[in-house]
Amino acid sequence: MNPNLTITDFYRICRNGVRLFPATAPAKKCLQLQTWRVLQREPRLMHEIGTDTLGAVPTDKDGPFFWSRQWETSKFDPGKLSYQYPLMTAFEIINETSGTGTPFDGSTSRVYTVELAVLDVFKPDKCKTPTPNACDGRPVNQIFLDTELMLDAMLRYIGGTVIATTTADPTPKVYNREYLAAAFPGAGHNIVMDIGNVWKGKNPKFQFARVEFPGKQIFGTKTRFVFVADKCPSITFNNALSDPGIIGFEAGCTNC
Repeated sequence: MNPNLTITDFYRICRNGVRLFPATAPAKKCLQLQTWRVLQREPRLMHEIGTDTLGAVPTDKDGPFFWSRQWETSKFDPGKLSYQYPLMTAFEIINETSGTGTPFDGSTSRVYTVELAVLDVFKPDKCKTPTPNACDGRPVNQIFLDTELMLDAMLRYIGGTVIATTTADPTPKVYNREYLAAAFPGAGHNIVMDIGNVWKGKNPKFQFARVEFPGKQIFGTKTRFVFVADKCPSITFNNALSDPGIIGFEAGCTNC
């Protein structure tokens, strides 16, 4: 069975992962992803990074390219489009043809190289006595480590993508493995295909680099992900996501 995923499907998987990213206990906002954005402009030109809306518009509400926890709290009011850090971004570096087909005969596959990054903003601690384990006042080196941890967690979420059926829906759809285990435990679901394993074969090794936008006091960690899209019909998503407070995934290794 071919996964039949498009690049926009991949973006939607990332969007769902950010939305379901669990809060820490006690809650620490700088360790929970707050926003997802597929950048339209080269990140280093900073046409969107650090701006008030990241270039997003109200019609992005239901699309795969933008999601904001803060904006969802405002019930996606068009006049209150906003976001908070930490932020996960994607930017397409290049796409190229793959296989024996060509665009001339309409039978080609495409290989996308996408830059994924998690960014946060440095905020000086305004207190005279620094608060231990607070988000404000974290040195840039700590922001690098925190963003790396969240990026690792998102890669684990992406790697848990499967096509499955459930006792509630016999139609094969895209799910996350941990979501299925929590929402439909045991025999409540049947995995038809492990897409994560396909992606692992295309991404045997990751390289991570630090990101710096010192003019905006924004720092983070980035990597590149290779995604292959065959020229096939698109498949169906499970759009009935549960409460993010109920279904989540491991936010990071505890021994890092």
